[in-house]
Amino acid sequence: MIRTGSTGWTRYGATAAAVTMVMAAAACSSSGVIGVTTSMNLDLNTVSAAQALKDAVQAGIARQSVRIHSVVTQPNGLFTQDGPQRTDRFQQDLTTATTDAGKHIQSETRGDENSVYMDDPTIPAADRHGKTWVKLDLTHPPSANSSDPTLAALGQFATLYQHADPQQGALVNLAIPDLHRVGVETKDGRRALHIAGTVTADTLPKVPPAGSGLTQDYLDYYRQRMQTLDITKAGIDIWIGADGLEIEYIDTQSGSGGDTVSDSTLSQWGVPVTVVPPPAEDTYVVPGGDQHA
Repeated sequence: MIRTGSTGWTRYGATAAAVTMVMAAAACSSSGVIGVTTSMNLDLNTVSAAQALKDAVQAGIARQSVRIHSVVTQPNGLFTQDGPQRTDRFQQDLTTATTDAGKHIQSETRGDENSVYMDDPTIPAADRHGKTWVKLDLTHPPSANSSDPTLAALGQFATLYQHADPQQGALVNLAIPDLHRVGVETKDGRRALHIAGTVTADTLPKVPPAGSGLTQDYLDYYRQRMQTLDITKAGIDIWIGADGLEIEYIDTQSGSGGDTVSDSTLSQWGVPVTVVPPPAEDTYVVPGGDQHA
């Protein structure tokens, strides 16, 4: 069976589909309208938490891409993930490393437009039909209700990729009721504004904050995912530099199964993202839902 232990979210790109859930990925461009700037100079001593976050979204999208290194701690283990990903649309090349029962496992996820490619040794060889790679066609994914457990899991991942959006995934934090300034700190040798907040499905507002750029559809989807995944509380800690770019992002999710903490450092803004499809002869294309109901 595919590993499904984590419910962690990442900031801009989708996490490896065989390891974790997706909330802030880009399977489509954002429907929210926000300004795009090429540079800025935040007054870290006076800028509000909400304005700093909105400016950070703008600055990140203007750079178009970023390299993110995440360390995710779960109740049943730990994994790391690293790679470049787009901030304005879905494109990524991520490597994930995890340790399970003392065994080191490495997987890779490549995604571009409507395709996701996975090289994951935890997918049974029989389900890969002798191939190294598995391809999900997001325009024609397997059914999440398939009687085949592997196809059902892949269908669930495909649904998450289809609904996720990098801009909306960042802007949804503006809906946190207690989003606030913690203070100006030193992070990675730089002055940075630390902002934080916590939210539950019950405290999440029913409509997007005015002027946030957050859409109703994404807000509703976010609430639905919290309920489905039994996330009783989610908290964020974000450090933003004077240039408006994020330096570090910590996402803490609490649920009946314990806490999942994702600590991500962001660097190399504007790094090129190149997604090379794996060889067709070594790729198993997962059949669509109409073939495996």
